[in-house]
Amino acid sequence: MRHHSLLAILTLVSACRGSAFSVEATVNSETRTVVELNWTTRSPGVSWVEYGPTADYGMSTPVSAAAATDHHVPLFGLPPLSPVYYRAVTELDDGGVLEAYGETETEGVPADLPDLVVNVWDPELGSTEPYMMGLLVGIESAIVVLDREGTVVWYRMLGSSTGPGAAYFGDVQTAVDGDGLVYNRFQTS
Repeated sequence: MRHHSLLAILTLVSACRGSAFSVEATVNSETRTVVELNWTTRSPGVSWVEYGPTADYGMSTPVSAAAATDHHVPLFGLPPLSPVYYRAVTELDDGGVLEAYGETETEGVPADLPDLVVNVWDPELGSTEPYMMGLLVGIESAIVVLDREGTVVWYRMLGSSTGPGAAYFGDVQTAVDGDGLVYNRFQTS
């Protein structure tokens, strides 16, 4: 197994005008299945990233809403302890296109998360969405997002749910704008 650090800085050559730019790939310290990419361009542009656990990518982020010179793109939906291949693209306002290719890897999920198994009893009644979201309540509670094979691809540890002063959690849902999660948290006395 090759050594992997939390911070991998890759200097890559762009496909346009021979310019070089750096892409910084960092594993998120709270959710170690999320890789965050950061880079700066010489002039403003919109960006997106194609990525996945193989060199064929398979996933893509939305194009950024506004042109910028500083670009931050989180990569979601990746399995733990997996290679991550990416192609970062910026279309500059001046007409240039910059591309950078890189590879890093995600880290493991916390030991407090149990191994999960997904059973589909009647596929006709189930959702065809690629991910499932749920709330795990136990000694350590967490919100989890699973792929259809039961692999945790995103999580948020919520802390202990036992004993005096412990928090209790309600249903987890996607926010109306689709840009976050909403959940209820109640504190016991």
